Amino acid sequence: MINKLLFSVCSTFSETDWDDFKIFVGSRDSVSPRKYLPFVSVLSEYKSDFNGVKNIPAETLFFAAYKKNYSGQTVLNRQTELLALTKEYLENSAYRKNIQVRKNLYAQELLSRNLLDLFLKEKRSGDGYGDFTYSEDDYDFAQQSILFYGAYHQMRKQIPESQEKYFQHSRFLMADLLCKLYRTGQELQIQKYFSLNHGFNPVLEFIGSLRQEEFFENKDIRKDDLFTVPLLRYYLFMAFRHPDNQRYITKALKKFFSKENNFSEYFRTEMYRMFMTYYIVKVNNGESRYYGDLYRLYDRKLKNNLVSDLQRCSYPASVFREYIIAGLKVKKYKWTENIIIKYAPLLPETVRADEVNLAAIRLGFAKRAFEKVIGLVQEHKSRNNTHHLDSMRYKLASLYELGEFEEAYYEIDRAKHFLKYNKNSLPEIQVTYQKKFIDRVLKLLNYHANPYNKDPEMILHSIENDKDRYTMRDWVTEKARALATRRPSKK
Repeated sequence: MINKLLFSVCSTFSETDWDDFKIFVGSRDSVSPRKYLPFVSVLSEYKSDFNGVKNIPAETLFFAAYKKNYSGQTVLNRQTELLALTKEYLENSAYRKNIQVRKNLYAQELLSRNLLDLFLKEKRSGDGYGDFTYSEDDYDFAQQSILFYGAYHQMRKQIPESQEKYFQHSRFLMADLLCKLYRTGQELQIQKYFSLNHGFNPVLEFIGSLRQEEFFENKDIRKDDLFTVPLLRYYLFMAFRHPDNQRYITKALKKFFSKENNFSEYFRTEMYRMFMTYYIVKVNNGESRYYGDLYRLYDRKLKNNLVSDLQRCSYPASVFREYIIAGLKVKKYKWTENIIIKYAPLLPETVRADEVNLAAIRLGFAKRAFEKVIGLVQEHKSRNNTHHLDSMRYKLASLYELGEFEEAYYEIDRAKHFLKYNKNSLPEIQVTYQKKFIDRVLKLLNYHANPYNKDPEMILHSIENDKDRYTMRDWVTEKARALATRRPSKK
């Protein structure tokens, strides 16, 4: 069997990677007594479906490459050596891709050799940092570039120009520090929503000690475009720190929308994700009125064609799923149908069928097409246990809506059996939520089994005052209220 680390690297290679890697290995072969290109060429024959290599003994692959048999130990050694070459190839590939690192390393080398005229010639196309005003990920590069200019002027004995560069560097340094501080603080603040307690938190404590509002309200800061992104980061952090104060999320959205066209696609997508996270936390805490805000964000994001995150969806975490839920919550059924049709093809193939099936199930359930929901559940075959949990829940709810109470009991038995034998392959929180959902539906079913011996007001009270979180809680509560309002009279 091929070395698993070597396999993992090669399985990521694109068509271009294979071509470049063969050239790279060939260049090493020209100065080395050991030749690795024949083996790499054999591996590349499986590039269209590299998983097939797993089932072929490494000795067989080596014989195909070199037309001779090698001992098992020799085959292991040669693969380890080739793995070292893949590391060198990836390092070179990363260097080639990072133009900014290459530029700064080149500038540093010119200055270290005192090649000042060549340094100036290379830099005359521009200052090298003005284009990064709205790009926080480039602040590091901008700082280094400005410092090189400062060093250049200092070496030329141009002290005023050198001091001006160092001042410019201080602005980017401050913007960079603020962005990193508030990005980290925001993540730590979000973690607190999930009961992650790290004890004493130096980042949050430090931020809390700052006179930050006074700083960001300074008129010079507010009119300086370089501090647009730090200001956004500050507003977002404060929104998560004080979720009930709408002032901060409102200011963040206003600032972002006013400058949106200045930002990169990656940054815009990230910002939408942060805004969406804020409102998702709100609705998860029972504040369903914020589904409208979520829907408007999703609609604007998609109209701006910011869809790269769809291509990275995994199951069960999925922005596609969030679009569907928000659309249904605000009863935008046509919009939701269009999302499924237009954007499902962008999803990774590994999750697409399951996501489309679950979206259709949710849409059918929202439109009260319960027979259709049951059909969609029964027709779709998935190996994903999490998807099975989701679809099972909607099938049970649909059976209840149709008054098929006996079949609903059977479905609960199947669900319990599934949870018992698959609990080790499912996230614990999903198992817990499913069990709680089943327990509440059983209360509803047991009432229908013998309504005269059950008090619907007590059932409603226990469900409404239940502090537990579980999926489809709104639906369960709605059904409990229906029982209380339609209590049968005793004969």
